[in-house]
Amino acid sequence: MNLKQKSSVIALLLGTLVSAVIGAESAAAGGAPTKAAGKGAPPAGVRIAIDGNSWSVWPSMLLPLAKAAGIQGQMDVSKDAKQRLETGEIDVVAYGHNGGSAGEINGRVTKIVEPGLKANPNFRMYYQASWVGEGTAGRRINAKDDYDTTKIDDLQAATDRLRKAHEVFADGLNQTMGKRAVFVVPLGDAVVKLRALIVAGKFPGVKRQSEIFNDAMPHPGALLASLSAYCHFAAIYRIPPPAAVPPPEGADQAAKDAYAREALLRQIAWETVSEYPYAGLKEVALPLGTAKVEPVVTTKAVPAGVVPAELKGWQASRLLDKVVITDYNVYIGALPPAERVGVADVRSFADDTGQHAVAITVNGKDGSWMHVLVYDKQNKRLRVSKEIQGK
Repeated sequence: MNLKQKSSVIALLLGTLVSAVIGAESAAAGGAPTKAAGKGAPPAGVRIAIDGNSWSVWPSMLLPLAKAAGIQGQMDVSKDAKQRLETGEIDVVAYGHNGGSAGEINGRVTKIVEPGLKANPNFRMYYQASWVGEGTAGRRINAKDDYDTTKIDDLQAATDRLRKAHEVFADGLNQTMGKRAVFVVPLGDAVVKLRALIVAGKFPGVKRQSEIFNDAMPHPGALLASLSAYCHFAAIYRIPPPAAVPPPEGADQAAKDAYAREALLRQIAWETVSEYPYAGLKEVALPLGTAKVEPVVTTKAVPAGVVPAELKGWQASRLLDKVVITDYNVYIGALPPAERVGVADVRSFADDTGQHAVAITVNGKDGSWMHVLVYDKQNKRLRVSKEIQGK
């Protein structure tokens, strides 16, 4: 689907979502809570652990949703999660991250899934394809207000690139595990839909895109945190989030707007998650070469601090543009499965001319390799080289 087609889909979605909220408000006029779509009794609760950084789903917002949906038996087992994982006492891990480092994310997910599935054959891992910073969309953000001028098509294109890298990694790890245990929560796409509503003036009480963020990084504000919780809930339990409770009769406009926002956020979450195969509600088309890939084992990993010959004279750096971050995530995602599971480390470098580079350590059965990606001042990839570090 090209960007013009996606713009049409987003435009159609705006009308659908707004109509849904208007209908929900009409149904709730008598003060009775509306019912979420779905049939049958609620699913059983799971033993869930929540992991991640400051872009992770907030436990205080995710966990109460099960009770509101009538789900019984959910347990928060985040405390002592490592020990619980190894003894099979965890059913689900929800992992949130900002998508900045493929090596960190992929390594973390792999280290959770392997022992989790070994101890509990029904173990599932959910990790988010997050919202993107506009550096990924080719923009420089200096202040939170800069998000107000973001073009939705550019945002969707950047989100597509990051999500695709997550999908390729999930395919590879599921192949390695021999079953579908790794799922992706399409939070970034839900955020695009939310921001499209704001730009169109159809998200009550919110006039600017930047209002969903707390800062320029951008960390989530309350609205984005709520959307994250609803997306994770929908993916984990495979049902719509519980309906928003309407305001009492005679409530002021601010209360009505707050209810309409909540209804829209839950609708966005369900429509996004339920239509996205990697979230688990639909089957994923198997990629070519679906034979199980055995995990890579090598005792000759690259020692910490080794600098590849290609980057002799360069200095370690943490100042990578989001464009570069997305590009090397895509590069890792495109590696053959046998190499992808061997990704062990990602480090960044810079020289005195303004160029940047990324060195990716890939452990293989024939030793450890360094994949070096070099970028110019405009963050365009110039070349790729590979060098063996040990046999």
